[in-house]
Amino acid sequence: MFGEMPSLQKLEASENDLVFISNRAFDGLSDLQELNLDRCNLTSVPTEALSRLSGIIRLRLCRLGLTTLPNNSFRQLGRLRDLEVSHCPWLDSLATNSLFGLNLTSLTLSHCNLSAAPYSPLHHLVYLRYLDLSYNPITIILSNLLGDLLRLQELHLVGTGLLRIEPGAFRNLAFFRFLDVSENRLATLEESAFHSVAALEVLGLDGNPLACDCRLLWAMRRHPWLRFKGSSPTCATPVQVQGRTFADFTEAEIPRLFTCRQARILTRKPQDVRTDEGHTVLFFCAADGDPAPSIIWLNPKRSVLTGSGRIRTLANGTLEVRYAQVQDSGYYLCIASNAAGNDSVSVSLRVRGLPASARNRSSSFFLEGWSFASGQAAVNGSQPFPFDVKTLVIAVTMGFLSFLSSVAVCFIFMFFWSQSKGQIKHTATIDFVPRSAAMASRGGRTTMETGRFTMKLI
Repeated sequence: MFGEMPSLQKLEASENDLVFISNRAFDGLSDLQELNLDRCNLTSVPTEALSRLSGIIRLRLCRLGLTTLPNNSFRQLGRLRDLEVSHCPWLDSLATNSLFGLNLTSLTLSHCNLSAAPYSPLHHLVYLRYLDLSYNPITIILSNLLGDLLRLQELHLVGTGLLRIEPGAFRNLAFFRFLDVSENRLATLEESAFHSVAALEVLGLDGNPLACDCRLLWAMRRHPWLRFKGSSPTCATPVQVQGRTFADFTEAEIPRLFTCRQARILTRKPQDVRTDEGHTVLFFCAADGDPAPSIIWLNPKRSVLTGSGRIRTLANGTLEVRYAQVQDSGYYLCIASNAAGNDSVSVSLRVRGLPASARNRSSSFFLEGWSFASGQAAVNGSQPFPFDVKTLVIAVTMGFLSFLSSVAVCFIFMFFWSQSKGQIKHTATIDFVPRSAAMASRGGRTTMETGRFTMKLI
């Protein structure tokens, strides 16, 4: 179609009913630099057709019916620098190598349905300077996963429903200048999220329920050098500053109002528990502070305990040790921490093993991490499964009886089947030559003796 237009540099193919683009539709557009496909009925990327545009620099795919970007979606587009895929409400995933072969400087993936930042497809884009992930349902930015974008300068995360940006989320981004996280649900944005806040020039924080405490003190102190995008951020908590914007605070008020109260564990009473094997033990750890502290537990080997497993941390900070074992004995440490500091307390657990006689009676069996004991619930919340000697004998007996029943049924079936075949001859008469007679015939004698016997068939 465009074979006689080699000098065309920009093509608008928008606002139409395109559902398919032929593999050679763009043949001849050797100098095309910009292609816009907007408001079409395409449900997949026309990879083969686009691969003919080796000189394209800017590609815009908007308001299409895309559901995913498969691997090598933009192969042979080595000169492409600006890619925009936006307003595709069914686009919820990017294959790991979907952007393979590209050397982009600008990437827009906005107004789609991505539930997480596409870390894997982006990690090789070391020349990327501009990234827009706005209006995707992304609730958290994890730490240390954007560090490969060494030259990233500008990041937009507007209206994604962000709840948290983890410490170290922007580590290694030494050229980071512009961050827009407005219209989200962030309570704070800590300095530890950045590689260096000294390079940050523009910050968009308006439209978030911000807690104006020590975690945002860095932003207030950098106010002379840091420009807030849009309107000035507004404090949602604490009560004494609720509704005030950042611009309302004077230099004298900032150190006094933007403060935190260090985490403090309220449960200071000693907790030294002595118990027998198989019992469930609870250790309590309540804490206070501003902002509300997080609570973690460390086991005797000083590894962090999670919210799952036989030994787990509950949502209220309580440590639960279910079906205690002798090897669970030791000192457990509760640590409460927030931005102002941390506090800790130690508890002790001693588990006594069952006597040998009790072990023989219980006849517990341990198979690949599962504990089956008569009269007790199984570990990890499974249903109780009795497995003692009595049960074993009953199970073997039932299995043996089942086997005999099966054999009997088979014989009965064979009997009736044979009866259905009619009259059967039960005897057979066989003539034979005795071995002595056969040997004699070889010796030259012509007389041959024969024998006969009757065989009864059962």
